[in-house]
Amino acid sequence: MNNLIKNVKVTWSIVVTAKTSIDNINIFIKHHLDMGVDHIYIFLDSPQDFYENDNFFPSDKVKIFKCDDFFWAQREHYECLRYSQGERPSIVEYRQYHNMLHAHSICNSEWLLMMDIDELLYCQGSVSEILKKYPNNIFSILVKPIEAIYHKKAPLNFFEVFSTKYFKVHNKNHVRKWNEIYNVSEINHKSGFYGHITGKTFFRTQYPIRAPSCHVSKPYENDLGLAYIEDNLHLLHFEAQTPEYFAKKIKNRANKTFNIGFLDTPSIQRINNIINNYNTKGENYLSDIYSYMHIFDDQRLMKCIDNGLILKIEDKHLKESFKHKRIQTYHGDFLVLDRKELKVIAIHECDYNILKYCYIHIIFNLKRDDIRESAFLYVVFDNKIKYLTLNRDGFLILYSKAKAQLLDVSVQNNLFSLKFEDKFLSARKNGSLQLIAQSMKDWELFSLSDFEY
Repeated sequence: MNNLIKNVKVTWSIVVTAKTSIDNINIFIKHHLDMGVDHIYIFLDSPQDFYENDNFFPSDKVKIFKCDDFFWAQREHYECLRYSQGERPSIVEYRQYHNMLHAHSICNSEWLLMMDIDELLYCQGSVSEILKKYPNNIFSILVKPIEAIYHKKAPLNFFEVFSTKYFKVHNKNHVRKWNEIYNVSEINHKSGFYGHITGKTFFRTQYPIRAPSCHVSKPYENDLGLAYIEDNLHLLHFEAQTPEYFAKKIKNRANKTFNIGFLDTPSIQRINNIINNYNTKGENYLSDIYSYMHIFDDQRLMKCIDNGLILKIEDKHLKESFKHKRIQTYHGDFLVLDRKELKVIAIHECDYNILKYCYIHIIFNLKRDDIRESAFLYVVFDNKIKYLTLNRDGFLILYSKAKAQLLDVSVQNNLFSLKFEDKFLSARKNGSLQLIAQSMKDWELFSLSDFEY
């Protein structure tokens, strides 16, 4: 999918609120500059932790804000935030929301991504090329996290923290397998994860934010698509950091010197259990539990890799082919666009000819109660992304605008259906497709298969 739209560069920037060391910040800056980021907005949550001679990685693309008392006293108060103007919010998430909105107000890039300082963006190609794939009616793109672990020994500094090659992959279906790896019940996990599992979103800067979030912010416009999951991007989450940092984080939370307001229940329970054990068992307990959670010996590592629980990334800047999801019907055929007839049909894989057909691809969004579950269809046609829509007779056709029709999705046992205005898309045995079915049966069910360009 390289150079799908020639001579057009989609711009993107990053905003982060940081309470960490200069080494961590400089690793973060250099990594994302190498990826082609437009600007990086860094808000120092505790500027008093830095010295005057601390040297941040030099770049005119990096803007650093010292969030001291003067900063908060002078800052604009955004309508959607819930704290008093002129005061430093006590909850860290509220400070992150404010800083994201401030970056949003001065950012000229088309997309903005809010991250944490212990995360790095990972892309199998060009971030700009991936962002080109999305139609104008998609507000946000979700980047799912994968969580770092360490082989045999703990990292001693931030360079070693960010140099690991091994990352846990989150899948709800892997809970039983992870229970075999992590078998101490009081140190509960979320299918192997200890950090967040939702991910972070790129969002379009042209729209004002109604409800800010660390994960999925929402705009005032109600007709835009939210949190579409991009398989060619990952968020590398280095949640553990060094044993020293891990211990400091636990102690800060035990002493309530760092106020996190919106942790999920499993994380709260696990942290409370660790704090209670630390209070009774002392420093050695923190070292032992760090090793249990984050350090894998050869046997445990290979077991996880063989079971698809851990991904190995040799090069965090390696360019690879982009992955797309093909759609397969209940009858075993694949959805394609007939180049000559310009209509969508289903054919046997053995009949595919790149000169005659283009595969139809699909992208889904995050499944969550407060978000409409939906998907859109696209095709790589003559080296450009084209979107599909339903005509008045219920047939899929190419749409001439940079806008996609959002279809409702229902998922059943790894199969899914596509629905619009109370009718389902149905695939017949003869290869025709039409939005015609009143109910969901076998012919209205589809599955996925990966494809690379």
